[in-house]
Amino acid sequence: MHKQRINLQINTTKPLNKRLWQAVVKAKIINQAKILKLFTIEEQQLLILAKKVTSGDSQNIEAQAAKKYWQKLFGKDFRRDYSATGINSLLNYGYAILRSSTARAVFACGLTPAIGIHHNNQENAFCLVDDLMEPYRPIVDYVVKKITEEELEIKELTTDHKKMLSKILQTEIIINNEKTSLANSLARLCQSFVYSLEQKKDLLELDFDFT
Repeated sequence: MHKQRINLQINTTKPLNKRLWQAVVKAKIINQAKILKLFTIEEQQLLILAKKVTSGDSQNIEAQAAKKYWQKLFGKDFRRDYSATGINSLLNYGYAILRSSTARAVFACGLTPAIGIHHNNQENAFCLVDDLMEPYRPIVDYVVKKITEEELEIKELTTDHKKMLSKILQTEIIINNEKTSLANSLARLCQSFVYSLEQKKDLLELDFDFT
């Protein structure tokens, strides 16, 4: 099975990869909009941008949406910075947990994580992981936002923060009117990625709601 999956990934055409990345980016932006709505923050701008995502996201709508999203979620002065402390350190920790779970799901499906559909850094052994986890990042954002609502100022990542963020994999989401955990959803996504490669079309299971 592993060899067959590797061949599928290697032989995937660029047009298919671009269509799959389009689906991933669109789903990510839609999920960002859903998070904003949960906090009663205006989300229509993101939904409009989601409709503009083209094959391969050639116009980099993802970045345009991100700029609006972060300012809406954490304030106009917030900047996403991987090396910063405070809110950024919480986001980094949550994303690391999500990335690890996505990697396990990728390996379980017999896929090679180094072969991505968009990310292609030769020094990154987890390009596919970084691709597939994108639509799930807003779940981490939601948890971090909830923490910021309870704490007036976040200076550093604490043990309590880690405990709260470690629970994201048990987060319940709804797929096709059925409740499942985030971890199980990642497994289903990876399987749908395999189907997409086999059928040579976008069959990614990315449409889910938050409970």
